[in-house]
Amino acid sequence: MTISSIETLSVFLLGFGIFGCVRGPEREVWTLGGITMTMLLLFFGGTTIFEQLPLRVAAGFMALVGNQAGSNDLAAHPLQAPWTTVMLVCGTVALVLLAYVMGQKFGKPTATRDFGNFVSGFVMGALNGTFICVFLFSQGGFQAGINIQFPDGVLTRTSIVPLILVGIVVTLIAIGLSSRKPVGKTP
Repeated sequence: MTISSIETLSVFLLGFGIFGCVRGPEREVWTLGGITMTMLLLFFGGTTIFEQLPLRVAAGFMALVGNQAGSNDLAAHPLQAPWTTVMLVCGTVALVLLAYVMGQKFGKPTATRDFGNFVSGFVMGALNGTFICVFLFSQGGFQAGINIQFPDGVLTRTSIVPLILVGIVVTLIAIGLSSRKPVGKTP
């Protein structure tokens, strides 16, 4: 089954729009600013900022501890094609998450929510989704559409089942931590 680029963009618009509608325009405006700055940085500053970031950090650390030859050797061998896309996506996701955290922290919701707040939150969320979708699918590692292949028996046993089990454990830990009662002060 193949999902076209228009369908993919529609899912991003609707999903991020609903998320923005729920969060409200006061928080989404901060997030929109952060995502806009991230996209401007990546479009005009170049994607090599994130593509080679782990090597640059490791080379800098090696130079700090006194291994300049190792640092030069590491810097001389840049990451290759599949890993550059992975690093680019990881760096972009980190900045987008930072934009959402900043929006949550600095955006104070109003006491009353009306139709205008819902619509403006939806529009700002949809813009965030558009920026993210256009950036992701403009990179070389992504296609214009998404091909969905259902896993076969071997893939399910070796890859997906352990991921599902890890997801269940993480979910149970998160539920357990969220249901803890705060410790009261004792006199």
